[in-house]
Amino acid sequence: MNIILYDFEIQNLLKNGKGQIRRAIKEDVDYFYNCIFGEPKPVKGLEYSVRTKDGKECYIKCPFGAVGEDIWCKETWLKADDGYYYKVNSSFISEEARKDFGYRWKSPATMPREASRLTIVPERIWAERVQDITKDGLLAEGAETDEYLDFVERASSVAPPGSHVETLKEYFAKLWDLKNCHSEFDPNRWDANPMVFAAEVMVK
Repeated sequence: MNIILYDFEIQNLLKNGKGQIRRAIKEDVDYFYNCIFGEPKPVKGLEYSVRTKDGKECYIKCPFGAVGEDIWCKETWLKADDGYYYKVNSSFISEEARKDFGYRWKSPATMPREASRLTIVPERIWAERVQDITKDGLLAEGAETDEYLDFVERASSVAPPGSHVETLKEYFAKLWDLKNCHSEFDPNRWDANPMVFAAEVMVK
């Protein structure tokens, strides 16, 4: 199976060789909002069993498959005469070179298996509310990006004593909405606190 990764997730996994990934559960939101989600029980392949508050068992699809299953990762890419390039590492191919040779970045959805440079393996899968993410979870997600650290450093240097500086969780909330929220009423927006599947993964 495969999964599309965000830029900060790719950077984190390439740097650390492990991390966490979260994806909103995009099933019947009203129905599953009241489910009791603990450790999901894998049933068959992508399906997981969860139990609702009224005791009924239901099945939902998980983007991470099962623990121990290989997942090849998709990202923004292009193919040049000398191989594949990835937008996360765009410094390896200049804008001038792309224009000169007519190269264009391609959607992650179009990436073929042979172009993928990253395979991950889930070691643990669980479900939780997105706002329940812990500090360790935030760090494992790769939320502490260079951009975030630069922001905090700049903000701290000019902020008056006692003033607020953006927290890591607030920064991750912005990243989450940027990737998952398409309107102020989107059920997957951070403020709606949706249920998510989370996976702890290792780079293979």
